[in-house]
Amino acid sequence: VIQGTDPTTGGPMSQDFVDAEQQAAEAEAREHGEVLALARRASRAGTWDLDIRTATSRFCPRSLEILGHPPDRDSVLTAAEWAKHIYPGDAERVLGEGRAARENGSDLITEYRIVKPDGEIRWVRGMGRTLLDADGQAVRCVGFNFDITEEKRAEDRMRRMQAELVRASRANAMGTMAEALAHELNQPLTALSNYLAGARKLLGALPEDQAKPVREAFELALGAAHRSGDIMRGLRMLTRRRNGDSSASRDASMAATQTTPGAMRRSSSRAGLIASGNSVVMIAKK
Repeated sequence: VIQGTDPTTGGPMSQDFVDAEQQAAEAEAREHGEVLALARRASRAGTWDLDIRTATSRFCPRSLEILGHPPDRDSVLTAAEWAKHIYPGDAERVLGEGRAARENGSDLITEYRIVKPDGEIRWVRGMGRTLLDADGQAVRCVGFNFDITEEKRAEDRMRRMQAELVRASRANAMGTMAEALAHELNQPLTALSNYLAGARKLLGALPEDQAKPVREAFELALGAAHRSGDIMRGLRMLTRRRNGDSSASRDASMAATQTTPGAMRRSSSRAGLIASGNSVVMIAKK
């Protein structure tokens, strides 16, 4: 029985009209299918179709390939079989998100890791929509899978580069501060050395028995000032090495050897002899 009205004549629909409408609908469906297939190939996406009542999913060849299976294998997997592909650390979250989407009739967008049969770990982005029947009950979920492993690797490389830039920035800031500190301390140390050298010349007016211990104290003070200067120079050399001056490393090592523990112990020993030898030096030591 032909039902409906022909919009062009106002009378009952003819069989020719019905056939024409059906052909137009089929042509439109084919066009939409071709567009969808083209988009799927361009995005390298795989499709899946979950039958909620039977708990089975049908995967296209691309989705099977993403999961690590030959594209010509049986396209139907049970929910339990599919769940075995999920990385253990992501399984509880992903299954919970899927369950919530089915219960709420909402769309699903998630990212998770899978473990392929050969043990390789890949990243997948899943997108799906829940379909309801006439009674409003969820009966199917359909969607796409995308292999986003390279995207995740690029993000990881970007994070490492950002961390390296932060580290380099901090090192540069510390180097700048060390350079400024070395510069500021070098000036008073130079002045101290000059003052001590000048004061040492004034000892000629003292008797030798008094001048000798004081002279030795001045020598120790000059040595300490010079060692402090060596430390500052070594610090500046290390800063230049951080900035790519490889020759600074050898100079810094040479400067460091001038402040070895043995040298410091010898200086302390000499200071002890002077302190016990003359009251004038005791005052200088304080």
